[in-house]
Amino acid sequence: KPNGDFDIWSLPLDLTDADHPKAGTPQPVLQSPANDVDPAVSPDGKWIAYTSEESGVSEVYVRALPLRGEGRWQVSAGGRTPLWSSDGKTLYYVNLDERLMASSYSVANGSFSPSTARMLPIDALYNPTGEKYLDIAPDGASFIISRPTQASREPVKLSLLVHLTGELSRRLPK
Repeated sequence: KPNGDFDIWSLPLDLTDADHPKAGTPQPVLQSPANDVDPAVSPDGKWIAYTSEESGVSEVYVRALPLRGEGRWQVSAGGRTPLWSSDGKTLYYVNLDERLMASSYSVANGSFSPSTARMLPIDALYNPTGEKYLDIAPDGASFIISRPTQASREPVKLSLLVHLTGELSRRLPK
């Protein structure tokens, strides 16, 4: 936005030709006067968690999808970078002390009810760039964290190679 605030948008894709997807027209998902960032859609597609600064402090909130204006639940007591567990039973986020937090939740009659978050025994997650640097492995048993070394405080570059066997067969002589 012109005033520097961020909103959350979706970009529809035309997947008729899976090898050449076409971008549609961006659509607003969540717009407010505050910075709304770090969107994360629940595994069942029914909820969106995000970070907002509307209270003056970064907080993690959850809303039902599609957004209908009825209901927003604060999950954190100061937090950002929400992540859903792959089984859809836990919402993770980073608190203002750079610690990883976990909150289980329940859903009843369209209402989201988070539990009191518990701190996970993981070292501080300092991130000087503000970019997303945390993700959960598909098996839910580990986290992937990109962080600088203590000595340099420089961001760590993380590379991920997808489809290794296909890349090797393409590059190696036959």
